[in-house]
Amino acid sequence: MTSLAAGSTVRLYAVADGCVYGRDLNTRTGSWTGWGELPGGATGVKDVVASLVGDNVELQIVGANGALRLQYGNYDAGHWNTSWTDVGGTGLSRVTSHRGARHGARHPGWMNRPDRAPTVASSRARSGAPPDL
Repeated sequence: MTSLAAGSTVRLYAVADGCVYGRDLNTRTGSWTGWGELPGGATGVKDVVASLVGDNVELQIVGANGALRLQYGNYDAGHWNTSWTDVGGTGLSRVTSHRGARHGARHPGWMNRPDRAPTVASSRARSGAPPDL
């Protein structure tokens, strides 16, 4: 499970039954959104971590094959990518992220390309609580 604060919103992401789910807390009202599976169909996920890039989120996961995969949530524009980007690697079981001292979250700049980000509607396609959360 991983979380981050973006202004007055706390974004929470978790792995359940090998899939990645997210929900948000509005700290002004105290209300939570429902859990929703992130788009892209990642299965067999072993770990997840989030990095904040402005008001946007980059998720990194360790996939079923032990490789690193990325997903970008463009909250400024209101959408997530439709698929996970394979970064590579083998044999990974955990992932972590950190903030850089001068430049904010460390992330590959090419993830900010607008042509990589489809609508957010698909990110809430499966509603309700994910298993075991």
